Amino acid sequence: MVTRKFSLDTLGMIFVYTFVSLVAAMMLYPVLNVLAVSFSDYVEYVRNPWMLIPRGVNLQAYIVVFHNPLIYSSFQNSIFITCFGTVLTLIMTILYAWPLSRPEVKGKAIFMTYLIITMVFNAGMIPNFLNIRSLGLLNSRWALILPGLLGAWHCILMLNFFRKMPASLVEAAKIDGAGELYILLRIVIPLSGPVIAAIALFNAVGYWNSFFGAMIYLRTRDLWPLAMLLREILLEARTSLLNAGGNIAEIDMAEVSPITLQYAMLMTSMLPIMCVYPFLQKYFAKGVLVGSIKG
Repeated sequence: MVTRKFSLDTLGMIFVYTFVSLVAAMMLYPVLNVLAVSFSDYVEYVRNPWMLIPRGVNLQAYIVVFHNPLIYSSFQNSIFITCFGTVLTLIMTILYAWPLSRPEVKGKAIFMTYLIITMVFNAGMIPNFLNIRSLGLLNSRWALILPGLLGAWHCILMLNFFRKMPASLVEAAKIDGAGELYILLRIVIPLSGPVIAAIALFNAVGYWNSFFGAMIYLRTRDLWPLAMLLREILLEARTSLLNAGGNIAEIDMAEVSPITLQYAMLMTSMLPIMCVYPFLQKYFAKGVLVGSIKG
């Protein structure tokens, strides 16, 4: 009986690990393919578009990318938008969600209804553009930051986390004479590491990859974020391929090929945000509330 149970458990674990490994391989394969193609010659790409190991190593695509005069200003703009947007979004989300999670606060239904309405109805592109213009934010990096500071879904996520926080922590702090601001800064926020890390990562990825707002609100190329520059390079690469008709003989091999340039730009854009994830990963599984209350 024990042997049978052990066998079933072992088979179950083998199935789980095999399934997870296959899913991980499926997620990792596109990244490895883009990396390999970005370091390969176009001739090798035509021979094997699904390569995982670079063939005919060529750094010309990365040289062209980093010789682009807009690449450094685009990096600076994306870092500015991502950092300020993420920090301000966390501040707004915490300040909105914490009062709504307190049972003694009156009128919570009104603010909750207002929050949910924003998930259902949207003013549209033209009213948003007119609003940004009337606020004097047109052709400004703040036009890409301020409109999305309070996301309804993120606010609800943090609200539910706050509601599950043990009430005895807040009550004990109030008995000791702590004020609301002290409770929020010294007790609530330090214990909210997982939800803050998750929302920070979601917002950082969103701000880093956003280009639609830049298309509408920005008129100066020096203010473009990296995603907007990537979009322009992708369009140029697609145009070059269409003009060549997919024929390698019609592409000037003295210059970098559109495909390798496109993939090199993709890797340049993905790498910074991929480097941030390992620093936030530990907060998702860490049980910071375990052991916070004794007895």
